[in-house]
Amino acid sequence: GPTNVNDLLTEVLGLVVNQSLFHNIRIKETFAENLPTIVADETQIKQVFLNIILNAAQAMEGNGELTIVTAQEGNRVKVRIGDTGPGIPPEIMGSLFNPFFTTKEKGTGLGLAIVYGIMERHHGQIDIETKLGKGTVFILSLPISSQEETDNGMEVTKMSDQNTRIGRRNHGQKTKNLAR
Repeated sequence: GPTNVNDLLTEVLGLVVNQSLFHNIRIKETFAENLPTIVADETQIKQVFLNIILNAAQAMEGNGELTIVTAQEGNRVKVRIGDTGPGIPPEIMGSLFNPFFTTKEKGTGLGLAIVYGIMERHHGQIDIETKLGKGTVFILSLPISSQEETDNGMEVTKMSDQNTRIGRRNHGQKTKNLAR
C-alpha cells in the first residue's frame, strides 16, 4: 500500500544504530518534509535500505559518516545513501549486482542481487556514484503513488515504468547501463 519512505528509513536506522558496527558512525539524515508516498511492499523496501546501509557501514569498517537524503524529484521519490568508505573500484562495478559476487570474507554475494530484484519489481532505479578514497552514494529512485492508487489501494502498473535501469556514474559522467 501507500508507504512513506522517511518512516521506513527511520525504522531501519532504529534497527541498526545500536549494533556495534555503527558505534563510530555518524548518521546525517536530511529527510524531505511532505514526501509523497510510494506504492510498495514495506518489508521488501526496508530490506533494500537495510542492505545498502549495512554495506555502507561495512565499507567504512564501522568508522565514518553515513548520509541519508530523501527528496521528491518529479514523479519519483529519491533516496541517497552515502558513505565515506574507500569507494568501489571500476573493475568490480559491473559485478556488483551479480548473484554470489562478493568482496567480503563471509559474504554470500546475494545482498545487492536481492536489492536489484526488489527494485525491479517496484519499477525503481539504482544509480551509483563512487570516488575511490572518498566514498560511495547509492541513489534509489521509486515512483510515487498516483491519486487512484492512494484512493483505492490498487496497484496500477504504468507502462512507462516497466524498465528498471541501473545506471553507473563515475565522477559525474553517466556511463553505460549495466547489462543484465
